[in-house]
Order: sequence, then structure tokens, then C-alpha cells
Amino acid sequence: MRRGDDDTADLARTAAQYLRAAALGPALIELLARPALAEDAAAVLFELTGVAHEEEYDADGRLTQAALAEAANAQRAALDRLDPARRYYHGELLALAHLAELLASPHTGTASAAWYGLRAATGEDHGFDPDDDLIANARAVRAWQARAAKPATLKPGAWWFAGERLAPPPLP
Repeated sequence: MRRGDDDTADLARTAAQYLRAAALGPALIELLARPALAEDAAAVLFELTGVAHEEEYDADGRLTQAALAEAANAQRAALDRLDPARRYYHGELLALAHLAELLASPHTGTASAAWYGLRAATGEDHGFDPDDDLIANARAVRAWQARAAKPATLKPGAWWFAGERLAPPPLP
């Protein structure tokens, strides 16, 4: 996406659309600066993050520079929220409720990582299949959300932050 002509970059953008990998987000944001690819790149970013952008068009029928700048800023912030390491190092515990919420993420990698985290913390499996879509996993997501509502049953030692063991959460 970063090198080559618009046709080559657009082919890479199409692949990014199918991969739905948040790691490709920064390169997609760079495509917003290329007028021929900006609108399609903004659409793929929306699919990755779920964050809409301003759709203000200029006389040539292209997104305005102000709309593209707003889209780039909004997408950077959304991509930062998708990065588990950023949450982790900024003190947001990846508690069961948070992980259960992430199962509904539009980003497949985020949903898969949440599923692995839930299984690792609880030792349970509620039928979530990372290869299926959200509709096929609806029952499993609801089961994990119900399970996350009862975190007191976790075994001590399941809570970690930056590689250090934390005390288990207090029982209600």
C-alpha cells in the first residue's frame, strides 16, 4: 500500500479489506492522502474499526481535505483502542467483562485474542469459534457475557498486569 502506483496500492487495499487486520490500519490511513484511493481506504477503515467519518465532498466529487483529516484522526484513535498492548500498558485490566465485550469486535484478531484470554482465565469454553462470524457466535457471546457477570469464581492468580501477579479481585 505504501509503495507503487495507485493500482498496486488499491490491490493491497482490497486484500486489507478481506484480511480485516488492524495492523494494516496505519497503511490504510496513509492511503487517505492519495485522492484516487482515499474514499475506498476510508470505507475499509470503517469496516475495521466501526468508526464513521465525515462524508463531505468537494466539487470533483472527492472527500474534502477536512473530511480526510477528520477521518485519519478518528481512525488513529480507534486503532489505538483496538491494540491490546496499549490498553494493557495504560492500566486497563483485561477483565472478563472487557474480554467478553471484545468478542463482538469488528476486528477478527481482537475477537480471537479475547476468546483465548477468556479460555485462559477461566478454563471454560462456551462454543465460540474464532473462524465464524458474529451471528454464528451470538449464543457463545451471550454465554461468555453471562459468565463475565460472575467473575468471583475465578481462581486466584488469574489476574496479571505488565507481567506481575495481582491480587485476585475481592469477592462481593
